[in-house]
Amino acid sequence: MAQNLFAQAPTKTNVAVLPLKTTTGIQKGADFLVSQIEQGLVGAGVFLVLERSQMDAILSEQGFQQSGVCDQESCNVEVGKLLGVDKIIVTTMGTSGMQRSITAKLVDVQTGSIDRVATFKGEGMLGDVAKQGGERLGWELSGKVNPADTPFFKKPLFWSVLGACAIIFPTVIYYSNQTVVHKSQKTVGIE
Repeated sequence: MAQNLFAQAPTKTNVAVLPLKTTTGIQKGADFLVSQIEQGLVGAGVFLVLERSQMDAILSEQGFQQSGVCDQESCNVEVGKLLGVDKIIVTTMGTSGMQRSITAKLVDVQTGSIDRVATFKGEGMLGDVAKQGGERLGWELSGKVNPADTPFFKKPLFWSVLGACAIIFPTVIYYSNQTVVHKSQKTVGIE
């Protein structure tokens, strides 16, 4: 069943974002973080992300009981194999007061090796930090740069507008000066 879910887009890498294991008080924030990471992965256009409801259905069909995530890397890889994905994303979070450090690892299911690691550090409630960094983590794991994070002067549109301004403004100033000079000459000639 898991293999058929990805038949639509063979050029993209199949990936599942495993849930972040947390204390019960912040589980909503952790779920939101996973959702934001998924959003970044989809936005980058490199991955085909397995929907969480499909992931839960496959795991329950296989008889795998998953409370949060596995505590061992080998268990995470086994979950990835059961899901029929190429890669899994395992997320961990460290806190110190209101400081939060979120690390997401892109793990190859066949080899168990970590392909890429992305980290985001922020301050505040988990939901706020998830909103700030979750999508960014997804883009980093894809190896692409989020266009929203690209400075304006590095975007092609900026240079197009700047080039047009370089042509238009001197022309307007030239013709404005010509008109003024021309009127001045007429005025001088009338007196």
